[in-house]
Amino acid sequence: MQRLIGSTRGQVIRMSAIETILVTVAGIVLGTVISATTLIPFSLAVSDTLAPSGPVWVYLAVVGTAFALTLPSTLVPAWLVTRSAAVGAAK
Repeated sequence: MQRLIGSTRGQVIRMSAIETILVTVAGIVLGTVISATTLIPFSLAVSDTLAPSGPVWVYLAVVGTAFALTLPSTLVPAWLVTRSAAVGAAK
């Protein structure tokens, strides 16, 4: 639809990338908040600290994996769809 109203291929792909990043960040933030509601009480009961014991790299690996899965799964289809002319794709 954006191509039909005059957007360029780059604009469509850039918009898809921004939307993907926003959705991924929202998922990471919500997932962190939801998991914290169970991890913090458990950590308080087991080790008397607010912070769960464990390496930070595990959390960073989950965040990195979320981005590594969502960006290509959105941008590759957007790139493939925008290769052809917009009028031909609308038929």
